[in-house]
Amino acid sequence: MKKELFLILFIYFLVLFQQSLLPHFVVWGITLNLVLISIFLLNFLENSSGIILAFFAGLILDIYSGSLIGTSALAFLILAVLIRKSSQLFQKSNIFYLIAMFSFSLLFYKFFLGFVQNFSFQFHFNVLTFLVEDFFSLILLFLGLFLFQKRKKVN
Repeated sequence: MKKELFLILFIYFLVLFQQSLLPHFVVWGITLNLVLISIFLLNFLENSSGIILAFFAGLILDIYSGSLIGTSALAFLILAVLIRKSSQLFQKSNIFYLIAMFSFSLLFYKFFLGFVQNFSFQFHFNVLTFLVEDFFSLILLFLGLFLFQKRKKVN
């Protein structure tokens, strides 16, 4: 219970950081989605409450982003289930699986939000911008994995 409370507070502060400070550091029209990266890590590393945390993270993000309530919550919930199910089918030690699964998660999240916000498939999507955002997000993802492994060795 202590761990889940800490994770909810951590995600809450990530959302605040992402929604208030990160928009001031836009590079090439890209703002990193730290909440998506953390939700991916929680579910990829099979945290027991990762699916529930994904839903709550989406709700918190929806409240602070001003988008339709439940949009990010539903997207994160679907992604959490997909990440859990796919990790049962593939070797998690395979780096190509990790890259492909995260890239798919980021792409799914962008398309899902674009579809729900416009209620159509006609929204702006730039492949080059997506690839750059994916690259920088993957760097943060690997940094998060490294820190998690480092913490795991200490404990």
